[in-house]
Amino acid sequence: VALLGFGISGVFVSLFASRSRNPQRMISLFAGGFAISSFVCLAVVSRLPGTFPHAPTTVKLLVSYIALVIPFLFSGAVLGWVFMICARGIGRLYAIDLASSSAAVMVFLILLWPLGADWFVWLCAGLALVGFLLFSHNQLSRRSRLAVVAVCVISLLLLNRHLIGNKPESYKWQIGR
Repeated sequence: VALLGFGISGVFVSLFASRSRNPQRMISLFAGGFAISSFVCLAVVSRLPGTFPHAPTTVKLLVSYIALVIPFLFSGAVLGWVFMICARGIGRLYAIDLASSSAAVMVFLILLWPLGADWFVWLCAGLALVGFLLFSHNQLSRRSRLAVVAVCVISLLLLNRHLIGNKPESYKWQIGR
């Protein structure tokens, strides 16, 4: 799913980056899209089994794949655009990207058990939101930045520990019986 999203966003960036008058603004918009979609898409997908219990599994799987690709489209577009506008320092950027990815895996291993899946997703969304706010400070209007923050905060207050639905597909819990 991640590679599909990154691949599609790479094509998108290569087709439209040269036409963009303000690439930093596009990076800001995609970063905001990632901050929101990172938890919204997961919340939607985790509720599919309970919301549509009699829908064909293939349809639910297809909807899940489509929804889960969306955050990777946004994050891949951010990375692709950054790599394109900073092409001269691509070696250093790529090294930072790899080191950050490695550190994120270690943080995942250390924090998933004590935080649980819900709070870990919120932590990641919060970090994405901070990155969005830092980068978009001079690129987007205050109203746009506040709208992204409001969506994140209101979603956190409404969903809180119930971000991830707890009803698995029926075939998963029937196997153990």
